[in-house]
Amino acid sequence: MAMKETVKSLRAYLILAGLLAGGSNVFQLAHIIKLSKAWNSMVPTWLLVLLYGMPVLNIVVAVAFIYAGISLRYYLDKGDPRRILKIILFSGVTAVLLGIIRFILNSTFMGGANATTPIGVVVIAILITWYLYANTKRLAKEAMISRKDELNEIFK
Repeated sequence: MAMKETVKSLRAYLILAGLLAGGSNVFQLAHIIKLSKAWNSMVPTWLLVLLYGMPVLNIVVAVAFIYAGISLRYYLDKGDPRRILKIILFSGVTAVLLGIIRFILNSTFMGGANATTPIGVVVIAILITWYLYANTKRLAKEAMISRKDELNEIFK
């Protein structure tokens, strides 16, 4: 028997991933703020925007994951999982874009050191996004079938 993702386990994953990602990115942002004071005018403005923007965008994704985890049951019961699916797709697209930016930054400023690491992260992010998307769609379909069965039972 294959192991299936349940609503509870998917909720737990989304909330836990959101809390961990949010916490780590808050610390990363604090570290960048501390370092940027030492950099003064040595770093171009566009690079500072990227360095500040990446953890801020990840914090937005983390908050969205926490929201998705908390409201997952509601949207599945309502029969409208589109908002949860959009959050999952947004997180995947964000991970891919940030991975590409990290790859370019590593290749440009680090002389290629660790340039392949972001590519691995992108591949893993795509796989996790696909897994979450497929399981959310499956759970939504199962909830719809369950609602239909309940209505059939009532009107029998």
